[in-house]
Amino acid sequence: MHGKDVRLKSLTVAFGDKVAIRPTDLGIENGELLALLGPSGSGKTTLLRTLAGFLAPAFGRILIGGEDVTDLAPERRPTALVFPDLALFPTMSVAENVAFGLEARGLPRAARRARAEELLALVGLSGSADRRPGDLSRDRRPRLAVARALAIEPAVLLLDDPLAGLDPDRRRALRDDLRHLQRRTRTTVLWATGDPVEALAVADRVAVLDAGALAQVDTPDLLYARPATAFVARFVGAQNVFPGRVVAIGRDHVAVETTVGHIAATGTGALEVGAPVDVMVRPERLMLDGERRAQDRPEVDAAGWNALRADLVGRTLEGPEIAYEFRVADTRLLMRRPNLGLHDLLLANLHAIGFHAEDALIFPAAEGRGDG
Repeated sequence: MHGKDVRLKSLTVAFGDKVAIRPTDLGIENGELLALLGPSGSGKTTLLRTLAGFLAPAFGRILIGGEDVTDLAPERRPTALVFPDLALFPTMSVAENVAFGLEARGLPRAARRARAEELLALVGLSGSADRRPGDLSRDRRPRLAVARALAIEPAVLLLDDPLAGLDPDRRRALRDDLRHLQRRTRTTVLWATGDPVEALAVADRVAVLDAGALAQVDTPDLLYARPATAFVARFVGAQNVFPGRVVAIGRDHVAVETTVGHIAATGTGALEVGAPVDVMVRPERLMLDGERRAQDRPEVDAAGWNALRADLVGRTLEGPEIAYEFRVADTRLLMRRPNLGLHDLLLANLHAIGFHAEDALIFPAAEGRGDG
C-alpha cells in the first residue's frame, strides 16, 4: 500500500443556493493523517463525500498524486470512504465483506480469500473470517469496515467519524490501533471527527472547519497553544472567556481592561486601542500564586503576571483531574489540576491566583458586542 498527496484548489460545494464548503485550498501530504475537525454541520462529511466522488463540486479542482480526479466517478478514484454507519453487508461473511471490492476487480476466489485473511489479521480480526458482521462486537465492526476499504489499496483513505457510538475506553483503544495501522500502511488518511481530543491524538495536522470554511490548519500542538480564531480556541478545549477592551498596545503585551480587572495579554492579530475583545485563558494555565513562585520565572513574571484574588466556590473531582471554580467579582474562572491526592484548597476562601500574559489570548469580540 502507498499514499498519494491531495490538493484542493478553490474547492466549493453547494446544495442549491446554500454553500456547504466555501472556496477551499488545502494540501495533504503523501502518507499524512489529517484530521477534519468541526461541529455537526461544519462540512466534514460533505468534504469527504466530494473527495470520494459522491458529490460534485460547484467550483474548483481535486488533485490526487498530481492527477486531476474532479470529474472521475467514485470507482475510478484512488480513494475509499468508510461511512459513519459502516455500510457492512449483513448477509455476507466477514471475509466476503473484505473481498467484495476484489471480486469486482476480477481477482480469483483463492487470492481474494488470502487477501481478506491478511487484512483481517492486520486490523486485529484474525479468526473472524467466517462469521457475520452482526456477530462482531460494536467496537470490532469499524475494524472490518477499514479492512474492506484497504482491500482495494486506496492511495487515500477517508474515515467519516469511524469511532462514533463507542464508549470512551474502546474508542481510545481503536483510535490508537487505527493510528498505528495508518503508520504501517503509509496510506494518506483524512479522518473526520467532532471530537477535539480525538483529532489532537491521532493527527499529524488538524484542519478545523467552521461553517464550511477552514478556520485553521496546523499541527495539534500549535492548534492547541495558538488558536487562530476565537471559534478554534473555544472548540479545541474548554476556555475561560471574559470580555474586555484594549487600553494600550505595547511591544510585548496588550493591556486590557476586563471584568476581572486590568490585565496584560497576548494579541493574536491587528488590534486597536478601544476595541472590544474577548480574553481567553485555558483552565490548566490558571494557577495558584504559590505555583507561579515555585516556577521561579522572574524574567517573565516582572511584567507579565496577572494577579487576582478569587473566591473558591466549587470543586469537582473528575477522576485524574480536579476542576476548581473561582469567582472574581461576577466572573467565574475554571482551573484544572491533576488529581495528586492533595486537596488543601478550602471552599469559601479567598485565594491568590493568576495567569501569565503569554497564556492570555485576545480575540476580537463576538459579532454584535460593542460599546455599552
